[in-house]
Amino acid sequence: MATSPMILNFYGKNNECEKTLTRTFVPWKLLKEAIKLQDQLGDMDPKNMKPEEADAIINLMIAVFGGQFTKEEADEMCDMGEVISVLTTIMEIASGGLPKNPLQVKK
Repeated sequence: MATSPMILNFYGKNNECEKTLTRTFVPWKLLKEAIKLQDQLGDMDPKNMKPEEADAIINLMIAVFGGQFTKEEADEMCDMGEVISVLTTIMEIASGGLPKNPLQVKK
């Protein structure tokens, strides 16, 4: 579970926020997809992102937020910095940022 909500804003005319989505966890079934994406992206620099990498990131975001937006909406209305922030949170969880298994904690 993420320690704080993941927030993705959608901006319209005059850069005003028209919609805000929040998610407090990454569904278990999507962690596998996040791990695959992490392997695909490696140490990607957002400044040098390829179009197919950006599409893969947005497709993961759409899945994580339960299909509440389309790729086209993200392309037109999402801030890159906010998308990368949510992606970073997802990748931290996929990299083992999960809480320790209480069965493995030594007493």
